[in-house]
Amino acid sequence: MKEKRKVPVRDTIKLLWAMDRKFPVIVILQGGLNALLFYLPVLLVARILDLLVYRENSADPVSIAVVGLVGIWLLKGVKALLEKEMKTRSYQIAMRFETLVPVNTLNISFSDLESDYAKEMRARILADRSWGSGFFGVADKFCNLCNSGFELLGSVIMLIPLAMQVSGSAAGRVAAALLFNIGLAVVGASVYAKWYQKKESAAMNQMTQAEKDSRFWYMDEGGSGAIGAQSLKDIFMYRAKKMIQKTIDTEREGVRKNVFTIARINSAGGLGTGMIQGILLCVSYYCVLALAIAGTITVGMVLRYAQAIFQACMSVSASIRLAGEFRTDVGRIASTLEYLNLEAEKTKGDSFTEMTKGVIEFRNVSFRYPGTKELVLDHVSLKIEPSEKIAVVGKNGSGKTTLVKLLCRLYEPEEGEILWNGKNIREYDLREWQKIFAIVFQDYSLLSLTLGQNVAASEQYEAERAKEVLQLAGFGERLNKLKKGLETVVYPEYEQDGVSFSGGEEQKIAIARAIYKGGQICILDEPTAALDPVSESRVYESFDEIVKGKTAVYISHRLSSCKFSDRIFVLDNGKIAESGTHEALLSKNGLYAQLWQAQAQYYKV
Repeated sequence: MKEKRKVPVRDTIKLLWAMDRKFPVIVILQGGLNALLFYLPVLLVARILDLLVYRENSADPVSIAVVGLVGIWLLKGVKALLEKEMKTRSYQIAMRFETLVPVNTLNISFSDLESDYAKEMRARILADRSWGSGFFGVADKFCNLCNSGFELLGSVIMLIPLAMQVSGSAAGRVAAALLFNIGLAVVGASVYAKWYQKKESAAMNQMTQAEKDSRFWYMDEGGSGAIGAQSLKDIFMYRAKKMIQKTIDTEREGVRKNVFTIARINSAGGLGTGMIQGILLCVSYYCVLALAIAGTITVGMVLRYAQAIFQACMSVSASIRLAGEFRTDVGRIASTLEYLNLEAEKTKGDSFTEMTKGVIEFRNVSFRYPGTKELVLDHVSLKIEPSEKIAVVGKNGSGKTTLVKLLCRLYEPEEGEILWNGKNIREYDLREWQKIFAIVFQDYSLLSLTLGQNVAASEQYEAERAKEVLQLAGFGERLNKLKKGLETVVYPEYEQDGVSFSGGEEQKIAIARAIYKGGQICILDEPTAALDPVSESRVYESFDEIVKGKTAVYISHRLSSCKFSDRIFVLDNGKIAESGTHEALLSKNGLYAQLWQAQAQYYKV
């Protein structure tokens, strides 16, 4: 059975309060003032009618009208100011909410972010945002719901004198019937609204899933398996357009059915609520008319109570509808709220600043990724001496990159421990530990910021230092051709004059970033996959000079880095298959020798 998702209404209201404590207060003030301004003109006209009809000498209708109109005018001015402040704050809250996910993502541990649970939540967030207007819609519905609630409260307050005035009489029984009728209508409308809103929510969830499962509806420049820059050439060359069109038609038909289902449910909801509202109006007006004919209430009272009854009917209907819409909109941000509750990364530990060099030791380390059964690393033990250069090689999927992730504490070992000078690295402050690494990941990424900021990974940077490291990484010639130099924005998506670089150029920028950081331990994880052999050789030669006196770890399934390494570890199926120098491993004629011989033609001079 599918788990029922809870609608976090209370958490949403708490979040509104936490983000802006003045906002709920302003909403309540504006709602109360809005209801007051709705009923004041009715009360004013009713009073003037009674004065004119019954000729009371003690009051002047003109004076009352002037005072009343001036008061209404002043209150409308206050209401306009409150509405402006409310809309402004509502927009600001919505914008702040939009930043919560990326900000929270920066504080969650990497292992949690990579978990299937977090990935599913991020997918749900994207799918949920395809409906409604996000947190702005939640804030807006909250405001409208408060307004409707105050209007309903105002109607009840206006009807209380009627009940008190006719209590204990035949007219009282009519009034009691009136109030009972209103209460019955509220209950009936609530039950009916809850039923159709449940149906609507289920249909919308099906629609969300249908959109989530759609592969080819939208142009997606980065997504795998979607229509975008990466896939168009294959689509055209293999004439796959008909196949994709058929898939689009099938997926669109599923979404279309859900749209019609939602439309039918909404129509049924509106029809049912309207019928209940109509019955309530008819019965209520009949009761007021009976009281007026009996002479129990005045002409002004007829106007006042008729308007109160009418507004009560409207407010009941609106409040029930808005409450349902509010719950629906809150349900659409439930995935975001759940994501925000992910535990923040724990970084505290012993200081690491006083330590510059040390022995790294993997002691009987095993690891599997969350949600998987197979061990990626299986009881791995190895030791890296200070300032030693090592290469970790092996076939794809042998566990090379995982080894690096554990060393950098992006993940923690499932079994065993990683030591620095005999002390478990988990005991050190995480941020301080990660500062000592300068790393180029296999799946590196650049940001749509300036070239200089990408190299420094900081808003401020040393221009000369950035130019120097780009030159060392082999990017110097390309840098000289850029009109804006280091101020060139990477990627054109967000800046009109942004520049798209080739895969090899991007890799050189990533390498320059590692050189700029200058950590004590330098790691290159498949750093030259997008480079040609000449550029690859130059990168390793430059890096070999840069890392003198530092510990260096080269991860690759291409063996060109091995000639720069003091020792080589060969991984196979998550275990250390061999270790030693290049010459010693070749003489063993084992797995390393097989890999080397398969690639030897590329390294001949």
